[in-house]
Amino acid sequence: MQTNKLSSNTLVGYCEVDLLEFLTKDSDSGIEVLNLLDPSAPGKVVGNISISCSVEDPIETEKGFVRRILSIVDYNEDGTLSLSEFSDLIDAFGNQIANSKIQCSLAINRNDPNMQNSPLHLTTITISNNVDHPSCSLPLLCIPLLRYVSYFQLHFVSFFAYYHVTFTNKCTYTVWPGTLTGDQKTQLSSTGFELAPGASNSLDLPSPWSGRFWARTGCSNNNGKFTCATADCASGQVACNGAGAVPPATLVEITVAENGGQDYYDVSNVDGFNIPMSVTPQGGSGDCKTSSCPKNINDVCPAELQMKGSDGSVIACKSACLAFGDDKYCCKGAYGTAETCPPTNYSQIFEEQCPDAYSYAYDDKNSTFTCSNRPDYAITFCPNN
Repeated sequence: MQTNKLSSNTLVGYCEVDLLEFLTKDSDSGIEVLNLLDPSAPGKVVGNISISCSVEDPIETEKGFVRRILSIVDYNEDGTLSLSEFSDLIDAFGNQIANSKIQCSLAINRNDPNMQNSPLHLTTITISNNVDHPSCSLPLLCIPLLRYVSYFQLHFVSFFAYYHVTFTNKCTYTVWPGTLTGDQKTQLSSTGFELAPGASNSLDLPSPWSGRFWARTGCSNNNGKFTCATADCASGQVACNGAGAVPPATLVEITVAENGGQDYYDVSNVDGFNIPMSVTPQGGSGDCKTSSCPKNINDVCPAELQMKGSDGSVIACKSACLAFGDDKYCCKGAYGTAETCPPTNYSQIFEEQCPDAYSYAYDDKNSTFTCSNRPDYAITFCPNN
C-alpha cells in the first residue's frame, strides 16, 4: 500500500481548548484507521485514513499525550462521512487539564496507486463549546468528543474529495488571475491574486463545480482602488468577490462532475482575447487533452477590434459581438441557434490563431474537451514561453 502524507501546512495545527477532562495516555501503540470508501461503489474500500491527536499538558507533560482512534461507520450520499465515537480511553490519572492545546496529524493511504491523483483535502479545524447542538452543516466531517471530553466539540471541516487547479505564469510580466463560480454558488477560497513571472499558485475545486478563470494585466492600486488595464473585474480589489471579467478577456471554463464523472473544460475567446492561456488535465481518464490558445492574437487583431493601452500598444482584441453589438456576431435573436449563427470573418481570425479554443458561441465541435475520473487541472498563462 502506498502512503501519501499531507504536508505540515495542510495539517490541523494547534487549536486552543478551554477545558479537557480525564485525558490519559493511550497504552495501545497502534493506530486504527478510517476506511476510505468509494461513493460510486458502496462498501468498496479504496484506502484508509490514519488520524492521531495529542494533547499538551502544560503542567504535567509526561501525562499530557493521548492518542485517539477513529473508525468510519457510514458514507452518506450527501458527501458527508459519519464517524463512530472515539475508542475507550483509560482514565488512569483522572486529572483535569485546563487551557491545553490539541494537535492532530493525518495520513492518507491508498490501496490503488492509480488514485494517487485523486486527493482528499483537510482545510481547517475548529472548536465549539456547545456540545448539545453539534454544528454539522454539509459537507462536514463531524467528530464529537461527547463521551470522553466535556465542554467542547472538535470539527474537521470540508473533508471530502477536492480537485486541485494550479496556475502557472510563464509570461514575462505579472498577471492577476481571477476566479468566478457559476450558478450563483459559493465562490472559491480565493477570487483573485497576484502571480509574478515564473510563479505558481493553486486552489481547490469542490465537486460538482462550474466556473471560469482568467488573467488580468496592467493592474495597479491607485488611491486605494485596484484596477486593471485588461480583464478587470471592477471590484476595486485584487479579489473579484463574485464579479466576472470585463471583456475582452481570454477565459478557461471548467465544469467538474460528481463522483468521478465526465468533466468539461475549454479555453474561450468568445468574450475576446487578452493573453494566451491553456488548461491541461492532470491524471484522470479518457481523452484528457490540452485545450489551448497559445498564440498572441493581439498581434493580428484588426484595427476595428483593437483595445489599446495608454502607450498606444494593442493590449486586447475585442470580439465582434463586443465591438459591434450585432445579433449576427452575438448569436442572439434570429441568430440564436447553431444553425443560424455560423462563423464570421472576425471569428475566423480567432479560429485560425487558436483552433482548439472557442472562437464564437457555437464553436463546439473542436473546442469542448472532456476528462473523467477526478483529474486535477493545470492552467498556464503564456504557455508557449
